[in-house]
Amino acid sequence: MRITIMIFLICFVSFSGISQSPDISQQIEQVQIAVGTLVSKSQHAEFMLRDLTALEGSVIGLTEDTFSLKIKGMNGKKLIAKISYQEVLVIKSKTVSISFIPDPATRKYGSWDEVLKISYNHNLEVLLENGQSVTGRTGGITKDKLTLINDKDNEKIELKRDQIVFVYRVRRESDKTSDGLVSGANKGRKTGEVLGEVVGATQAARVFDTALGTLVGAGVGAVSGAAQKQERFRVLIYSK
Repeated sequence: MRITIMIFLICFVSFSGISQSPDISQQIEQVQIAVGTLVSKSQHAEFMLRDLTALEGSVIGLTEDTFSLKIKGMNGKKLIAKISYQEVLVIKSKTVSISFIPDPATRKYGSWDEVLKISYNHNLEVLLENGQSVTGRTGGITKDKLTLINDKDNEKIELKRDQIVFVYRVRRESDKTSDGLVSGANKGRKTGEVLGEVVGATQAARVFDTALGTLVGAGVGAVSGAAQKQERFRVLIYSK
């Protein structure tokens, strides 16, 4: 119980003065505390990763930089996913509840370096200086511009960096299928090979309920307004 309380307090401190430039090292430390609690109690938990992949299972092992999560495949087979601490966005279990989802309207948040890390073909929403909202898949990112690919006709839309006010990573209704959840999941974590048969709509819905409901600790206030029901869920990556 003491460990659980400590985790809630840490989350409250981090969100009560919403960080303009998130301290990743502090977030990693919080995740390490949380998964340490989970592995000691052999407790089932739900996770959302920074690329909006949803997973659930039991933590069975820890290393300095990663933890191992035992998850169930669609065929009932038990599989192991190795996950980096820094990839975790939300954790929810009976005794642990943390979230690093920022206020979607925060200004001067993150840096353009975070945008440069976004992989090809990820769904984004970009808000411009003129108030226009542009959505699409990442086609290319440089230090001066962001290129999106329109879903309807695959047209490329080039946006200059100085036009951009907000960049959100987006998860849409269609992403709740197993194929959508797998998209872009294998980014060096070595989980890509197992996610295809693991993550389904039910798991996604559970973690989304956590992120949008009242069970993500102090992060819940920051989440309100970040999504419209479950049709579009977005997480702030960068704002100027």
